[in-house]
Amino acid sequence: MTNISASNKLVELVEVTSAVVPIAVFQQSPAELSEQNSIEFQDGFDDLDYLKFSLLQLPSGKPTTLVYHQNSPNPGVEICVIADESNREGVIQEVMQLLNLPTTALICVHPEI
Repeated sequence: MTNISASNKLVELVEVTSAVVPIAVFQQSPAELSEQNSIEFQDGFDDLDYLKFSLLQLPSGKPTTLVYHQNSPNPGVEICVIADESNREGVIQEVMQLLNLPTTALICVHPEI
């Protein structure tokens, strides 16, 4: 897993990644992920909210973004992919394995998966 660093300024998510389609959500917070996995989160925003995000390049080469909306009524970290990602279930499995999280940590998975 490669953590791709973005600028330290507040940026619009779509300016730095095309992996913005949410496919699953898990319980851990950005702080917990940073502590447990040395993942850096950047401050940003999208059309919904201010957020924290981390750009990941998975070992399979697939770009993935972890997104935490700061004011969400249902907090959690979203696993986001590019719109034409064909193996979304595989991406979820790869992310969970790399973060050493059990699948029971998932609180929501896209209904088509």
